[in-house]
Amino acid sequence: MAQFLPIIIVVGLIIFFIVYKKRKKEKELAKASSMRKEKDEVWQTIKTYIRDHHVDTRGEIVDHYVVKRNDVNYVSPHVSSYLRKKQRAVIDIRKMQNGNKYVPASNAEQYVVCFQTQDVKSKKYNPPHAFECEVITTRISKKETKQKIVITKSLDFNTEMEWIAPLRSIEQKKNIQTQKNLEKEKKKQEKIKAKKEAKANKKK
Repeated sequence: MAQFLPIIIVVGLIIFFIVYKKRKKEKELAKASSMRKEKDEVWQTIKTYIRDHHVDTRGEIVDHYVVKRNDVNYVSPHVSSYLRKKQRAVIDIRKMQNGNKYVPASNAEQYVVCFQTQDVKSKKYNPPHAFECEVITTRISKKETKQKIVITKSLDFNTEMEWIAPLRSIEQKKNIQTQKNLEKEKKKQEKIKAKKEAKANKKK
């Protein structure tokens, strides 16, 4: 039995590696599928808004951004001190109107969608738009749920961008840094690979 132990260990490691790679690939495919589905849903929701609200786009959607609404009593730390004071003032007024009681956030998942279109022929950008929508989740069974997106109202783009712009700026900076880190790691791996190949060629 002892003489077969190394073989058993090697076989076990090979099986573990195959299973690990398979699960990793399945997770990556599931993530990619989820992202693609989310993108398609956003795209379809924007098209529905354009159709139902008779938005004169005269072109194609060239940019869009989706952000989840925060708690009604949330004060963003990413905006200017002026806007923070303004947000706190609105919260204080709301509390006074409700007998100085805490006003809880809505249970509904609300999102703000901003988008802009461009004229295909003239390449001229059309005025940007913003609207609010809710994601309603319905449980079908213990393991399965169904989501429905409902457009609730049109919004003033400039007003919404007062709090969205800082968040988007932070996200863009993070994405740029992530991309830089990936490129740096790629170059590092290429150098390691080149060294190994050079070392192997020397032995030959």
